[in-house]
Amino acid sequence: MNCPNCNSPIENGASFCKNCGTHVGNQSGPSNGNPNVNYNYQQNQNQGQPNYQQPPYQSQPNYQQPYYQGQPGGKAPIARRDIAVAIVLSIVTCGIYGIYWFVNLVNDLNVASDTPGDTSGGMVFLLSLVTCGIYGIYWYYQAAKKVSYITNKYSGIASDNSVLFLLLAIFGFGIVNDALIQNELNKIAAN
Repeated sequence: MNCPNCNSPIENGASFCKNCGTHVGNQSGPSNGNPNVNYNYQQNQNQGQPNYQQPPYQSQPNYQQPYYQGQPGGKAPIARRDIAVAIVLSIVTCGIYGIYWFVNLVNDLNVASDTPGDTSGGMVFLLSLVTCGIYGIYWYYQAAKKVSYITNKYSGIASDNSVLFLLLAIFGFGIVNDALIQNELNKIAAN
């Protein structure tokens, strides 16, 4: 039998290729209960201990690449929006523009945080409406985690304002959260 990765000969009953470390057998390993995860086994040269490492994502056929790979100082493919104009238009239109702004804000945050398949802006708004705002409070808490991720990713500064976002949402200051999120998105927006 030969290794499917490097085509080196493999001994009968072996679970790993001695040459490249690819898992070739059905021996149970640290798969965390996920049968689709394929782990490479490499002998640690310094300590002689097994070192399990997940193979590169490109070699896994079921893995979907993130929508956008940002770099510190890079830009995300989202639009920049003027916060003051958005707030004024939300007040003038009795909240109708605020709904539009919120839906786009959620979608832009998903793209910037490399989770474009996450709950869409329309669905977040609908779930918030149906649950009388409870889902919206939860979403703001999760949004703070995403904002922390993008600030760390694009500027290298890690800060978690989850509690602040949660308290503002609980006391009805969601528009302040929207402004804070939009401010962070404007810093990395490409357009």
